[in-house]
Amino acid sequence: MLHAGILPHHASWARFFANLRFVVIDELHTYRGVFGSHLANVIRRLDRVARFHGSEIQYLFASATIGNPAEHASRLAGRKVALVHESGAPVGLREVLIYNPPIVNAELGVRASVVKSAVRLASDLVRRMSPR
Repeated sequence: MLHAGILPHHASWARFFANLRFVVIDELHTYRGVFGSHLANVIRRLDRVARFHGSEIQYLFASATIGNPAEHASRLAGRKVALVHESGAPVGLREVLIYNPPIVNAELGVRASVVKSAVRLASDLVRRMSPR
């Protein structure tokens, strides 16, 4: 839509482009190969149009599953990028518990069903957490 419907008619979108400051591109890891090179060209074209209308775009790329996000985003955007690799979101206390189901047959080393144990534990927790 951007490539075929908006950028060719950017004069009709002048106010939009003049006020455009941020563009968010999620799932960065999916933009590779031919599709990635097409996106890179659309980004460069979008930059030219935005500059024409007096705006400088800041791109925000997001991906949780790529090993080299800064390098990849830099190639797509055609400029240097800053990597934000730590979350600033508040995080509560976390506790990790490991549950080993009881042995039901010591001779064979057979334990109780993991699935049934998980269901029982989950229902116990829900019962204890729900308001009375």
